[in-house]
Amino acid sequence: MASFSDDSVKAKLSTLNETQDAIVSVAQWLLFHKRHAVRTAELWMAKLNDSSPTRRLSLIYLANEVVQQSKARKKEDFAIAFSPIVAEGTAIAYKNSPLDIQGKIRRVVEVWRQRAIFEEKTQVEVEAKLDELDRIRATTRGGRGGGSIFGSSEPSIPTIFQPILAANNALTKAESKAKTIVATLQSNHDDVRNNTSTVLPIKAAQLGALLQTLSEAESSVAESLHARQNLLASLEKLVSTTKSAITADEEQARNLQVQRKSLEDEKRNVEDRIVRGISNGDESAYEPPRPDAEPLTPPPVESLTPVGSPQPAEDFVPAPADPRLANGAKHGHESNGAEDQPASKKRRVQVSHEFAGFQDDDGGIDPDVAAMLAED
Repeated sequence: MASFSDDSVKAKLSTLNETQDAIVSVAQWLLFHKRHAVRTAELWMAKLNDSSPTRRLSLIYLANEVVQQSKARKKEDFAIAFSPIVAEGTAIAYKNSPLDIQGKIRRVVEVWRQRAIFEEKTQVEVEAKLDELDRIRATTRGGRGGGSIFGSSEPSIPTIFQPILAANNALTKAESKAKTIVATLQSNHDDVRNNTSTVLPIKAAQLGALLQTLSEAESSVAESLHARQNLLASLEKLVSTTKSAITADEEQARNLQVQRKSLEDEKRNVEDRIVRGISNGDESAYEPPRPDAEPLTPPPVESLTPVGSPQPAEDFVPAPADPRLANGAKHGHESNGAEDQPASKKRRVQVSHEFAGFQDDDGGIDPDVAAMLAED
């Protein structure tokens, strides 16, 4: 196995990736050189500052593997070496990283608390730094992780989700702490209750310590419950806001439909006026075009001129050649000296029965009229 040196450590850290095999391999090499744990932690910190978010996550995984394996072997070398820098290093890896990487770092920190990898003071410092970064991100618009708009290519978290994220982070922290303390309480409780060989003063002291742990467990569980209630309140507020927005959108959609119908009716009206030749709303000046008149065709001549010879009336008697003879024969008296009149003036026209009511004894002519005719 290669000897320990700064260059060899840097080379190992440069080839590190997120796969389990790579992390375990480098961790085993570092554990072999455990007497250089402090220098290893310093080189790890320097590499963390110069790495990308993905490489930083791999370095967090490496520190987790080295410290846990060291404690499993009952060695505190790496836990002691990383304790002064792990809070700052974790914050560097967390800051400006995408949400998925931040979530993975949070899970590593939860494991540290559950397994008591670091002392409580160190663990609290790590969690406090991450919570502070979350608060800065939640209150900074347009940026992530400390407010830098150039820190990451990932889009910023919408404002409406920031309270939920903060509440969820607080719940994660409180829940992890509660689970750890409750597990410790149960383990200590079983040990104290099952140990019957302990003298009474010592057992009394153990019971007092157990009660102190119980108080801490109650406090942590209450904190976890409060954090969960805050998360629920944030979610309910989001649901309420969303429902109100849905109601407003539905109302706006109905108004737009009414507006569309009004505009369509107005458009049809304008188009109709264009077709009818009306402009600028002046309907009084509108005069519909006159229809084309069909030229008149005169009726046939047959409809104006009788066809055939007229038929004589049934009681019509043709006048004789000598009107005086016909007149004398009909009335039996002379014509009052009218013998010398021309025949054309003495001829009587026999009228049909349709004009019989207008006929009198002297031929149907008024005496005055007859006298005037006689003078001629």
